[in-house]
Amino acid sequence: VIVNLLGKGGFGFVYAAFDMATLRQVALKVHNSNPSDSPHQRERWRRYARREHNIQSQMSHPRVVRLLDIFELSSSMGGSI
Repeated sequence: VIVNLLGKGGFGFVYAAFDMATLRQVALKVHNSNPSDSPHQRERWRRYARREHNIQSQMSHPRVVRLLDIFELSSSMGGSI
């Protein structure tokens, strides 16, 4: 459940949200994308997002934001929690 907008910038929008599955507060980032991106460019973003998720899921440090999940909202828009 999206609670409110926390900020926006060159890479997208960040919202305060509540994860109903885990019953905890999270930050939801919706990444900006260009609808005119080629399928190759969109696939590059998917690979990058999966790589970042795999790296960050192995990290545990109080000063490092934990990346819980990545997802696609549409063929031209993705997000992370």
